[in-house]
Amino acid sequence: HLVLMPTGACNFRCTYCYEDFQLGRMHPEVVSGVLRYLDRRMPELDLLALSWFGGEPLLALDLVERIQEHVLDRIRNIPRLRLDADMTTNAWHLDRPCFHRLLGLGVRRFQISLDGPRQQHDQTRQLANRRGTFDRIWENLLAMRESSEDFSVRLRLHVHEENRRAMPAFIAECARAFALDSRFQVFLRHVSPLGGPRDDQF
Repeated sequence: HLVLMPTGACNFRCTYCYEDFQLGRMHPEVVSGVLRYLDRRMPELDLLALSWFGGEPLLALDLVERIQEHVLDRIRNIPRLRLDADMTTNAWHLDRPCFHRLLGLGVRRFQISLDGPRQQHDQTRQLANRRGTFDRIWENLLAMRESSEDFSVRLRLHVHEENRRAMPAFIAECARAFALDSRFQVFLRHVSPLGGPRDDQF
């Protein structure tokens, strides 16, 4: 299982985040090292699991593409080797073209977080310019649902003191949107103090 961070940058500034965003893009020599490592290990494997995270990995989609394309090319000569690739993303850039591009690259499992309904979510999961993000993420999720492709989404709902009263109604809204689609799963997670500037509020 190889965990890859193509960039430490993020376009969100979630109020409880502990990251300082000092890490930039993966350096070219690191990318080359990853490719050499994969070339060495893949012939020995039956399963290759790749996990993409950040920062926000879709801010370095070109690096994701380069590595995934390399893996797919090599797998053609290793028939027994199965690829299992997932991505943790804030889904801001996960529009229909990007989503289908990732599916074509073999990334078929996604973890996406929401902080409750629009009013509560937009107070804590904001862009760097402090604009809300709910509407675009929800729109992207609904577009994913319309696809006939095989994939899975783990919808991670963050619960904290500021949104807990709104969560039952929002869980019901998520159920109406996704419960009939087995590709979507809902996961509740309490926001933990991990070193962010507002840890004492969560």
